[in-house]
Amino acid sequence: MPDPIDVYLLWGQSNTTGYGGADDVPPALTAPHPAVRIFHAPLDGPLDGPGSERSLRPAARTWAPLAPGFGREPGGFGAELSLGPALAAASAAPVALIKCEEPGTGLFDRWRPDDHGDPDTLANRALDDAAQAIEQLLEEGHDPRIAGLVWYQGESDAVDANHEPERFGPLLRTLVERIQEELNDGRGFRKVYVRVNPADPDAKHLGFIRQQIEAAADADPKAAWLDVDDLELIDAWHVGGPGLLKVGERAAAALIGLQKPANVAATAEGEPSGEPASRETPAHQKVRPPVEAQAAVAEAPDAATAPATKAPRVIALMNQKGGVGKTTTTVNVGAALASLGHSVLAVDLDPQAHLTLSLGIEPAELDKSLYDLFTDPQTTAMEVVRQVPPDSRNLAVLPAETNLAGIESELSEMVATGLAQTLLRNKTADLCKQFDYVLLDCPPSLGLLTINALTMASEIIVPMQAHFLALQGMTKLFETIGMVRGGINPALTVSGVVLCMHEANTILANDVISEVEGFFEAARGTEQPWAHAQVYHPPVRRNIKLAEAPSFGQSVIAYAPDSNGAKDYRAVARSIAEA
Repeated sequence: MPDPIDVYLLWGQSNTTGYGGADDVPPALTAPHPAVRIFHAPLDGPLDGPGSERSLRPAARTWAPLAPGFGREPGGFGAELSLGPALAAASAAPVALIKCEEPGTGLFDRWRPDDHGDPDTLANRALDDAAQAIEQLLEEGHDPRIAGLVWYQGESDAVDANHEPERFGPLLRTLVERIQEELNDGRGFRKVYVRVNPADPDAKHLGFIRQQIEAAADADPKAAWLDVDDLELIDAWHVGGPGLLKVGERAAAALIGLQKPANVAATAEGEPSGEPASRETPAHQKVRPPVEAQAAVAEAPDAATAPATKAPRVIALMNQKGGVGKTTTTVNVGAALASLGHSVLAVDLDPQAHLTLSLGIEPAELDKSLYDLFTDPQTTAMEVVRQVPPDSRNLAVLPAETNLAGIESELSEMVATGLAQTLLRNKTADLCKQFDYVLLDCPPSLGLLTINALTMASEIIVPMQAHFLALQGMTKLFETIGMVRGGINPALTVSGVVLCMHEANTILANDVISEVEGFFEAARGTEQPWAHAQVYHPPVRRNIKLAEAPSFGQSVIAYAPDSNGAKDYRAVARSIAEA
């Protein structure tokens, strides 16, 4: 019988190989490890001439981390120095690490796992190099099986050159699927996604990429993600030797924590041969800094150590009267909250798709939209969500297109059973957890789309003008909200009113404000949904920049940050955040 060996792929960017130098190596790790093999396939070719070790594809090595030319520094090393021994200590079988990386690359530009035909993509080269290493292990009498992947995510996917960050989640899933099918006979394996410190805290896709990494791990019971923001950078891009040792230790702890309990035997599904010896480990583990106590995680992972995630505020911006500034308010409050450091998801539920257009996304060019999320059971929210390029790394959108108008008839059978009314809430639940605020831009009618919003929302904000007819419409709207609260969403509340297109020098406007404030004041201490509502201040003044910004596909916060419209919406956003 061939001897089993657990194979771990250590893939990603330049920090995977590492900037650790000889002086950083602890004495305990300088000697070869009898149960660890390394195959190094540097995807960018030799750095030290045609005969260098880096030019060999793959270069099979025993544990000798200080071989010249192996790392980015003379005698350098990466996370493998601590990862290998930690994994071997927890396994009944020896361990092989296959390292493939290229500096300054990302899933978008060079790895491109969705491109099967181009032999020069890094995904295709890495898969080929790994296959060669596995073939060598077979020739040596081993039975190699992929036990895990450590994907080291550097900074290139967070910089402005990557204009489609919303594709990160699907590309990461594609990479995992290809490893499973092409290297592991369809068997599953464990995954750990590592995210390093931001080289540029203002990189506009940074927060969005991090959210997609977390969402990919959260959706997969065999995956975990590591925040290593506490590790010190040695320059704008790289973690030094001590930090890389911590990365290896933490990745090993997370991989060990993803294994099955000791009393569950290996199965045909391809579980790794090495299992924890004596206790159950959590099925899914998230690891955040600080992790000085991570030595304890390696010994006894505990899912309870992960911090609780604060639920997002899900706010429906709603008014049954059209033309009152509802979409303008959704766009600009969202952008203002994002500029204050909050992560924001805007959801365009209006078939006119004005919110989508206002944020620089052309509906006709979308591969998938909210229409697909509602009508296609296989479409996920992560496939639909889009980053907002001109505005902020903290702002994303679930876009709409005009065919959204037809979903009520297309979902008629589900409407009859009551399932259609909760589709949005159910299909966006995992995505929403990645944001601080979710803003729902409702159409000006009480149809299926608005019902989905009211089912999902925890609170309502009403954009309106300080006009007599708008005041009458607000009364009718609140009656509708009361009925919704009495049925599908008992927790629904009204947070307040945002006054739009305000003309402060008119008597009528001031009278309407007094009426609204008096209406809210009269409800204090009652069970009405608006018992704690307020008129958000300041009212948003009429401003030509608010009308111009959508034609440039930007919020007014990005288009004219010093305009009165931008100043007013920033102040309103602060009021909402402080409420």
